[in-house]
Amino acid sequence: MGLNAQTSVPLFTAGEVLTAANQNISAGTGVPVFATTAARDAAFGGTGEKVLAEGQACYIEDAPNRLMIYDGATWRPIDIDAWTAYTPAVSAATGTITSASATGAYATVGKICFVRFGANVVTNGTGGTALIVTLPFAHAAYSNNSAIGVARETGVTGSLLQVVTGGGSNTLIFTATNGYPAGNGYFIHGTATYEVSA
Repeated sequence: MGLNAQTSVPLFTAGEVLTAANQNISAGTGVPVFATTAARDAAFGGTGEKVLAEGQACYIEDAPNRLMIYDGATWRPIDIDAWTAYTPAVSAATGTITSASATGAYATVGKICFVRFGANVVTNGTGGTALIVTLPFAHAAYSNNSAIGVARETGVTGSLLQVVTGGGSNTLIFTATNGYPAGNGYFIHGTATYEVSA
């Protein structure tokens, strides 16, 4: 625990005398500093402590050392998260892909998610229309599929592809002319940025 780490966020009452130690808690950093998220969660709402409310900021010393803000429901990082691995599912908008696998990773800043993925279509089977790769979090609903990303097929064609996310937990991948982007032995690397659903 560092020099500025707190275990409580005190709430003062009318007529109470503030000591130098009381003032030094906030003067040292400007926002509460906690060793861990567990210490932060225990510091609000107890006897003589501030009730947690929307707009509260804090700093967490434990890895990854970050500023966070409470949005009224959950704590969200103000800075960018480290990349976190996830395993996307791969399918087609029509038909059935016989064999495919994928890897992926994401990072978030508040409700903005940056995602990258690699989809390996070993045997395409009857897959068609669009390649579907699942997202790590559901996408906020948009009426015009306004979150667009980019992808490239590196196994066979080298083609530049479009990534469309428009609500739900899937992203759709098409060729530049809205055709089906995959076939046997195709490997598609893609990236997208989107707003996470509340």
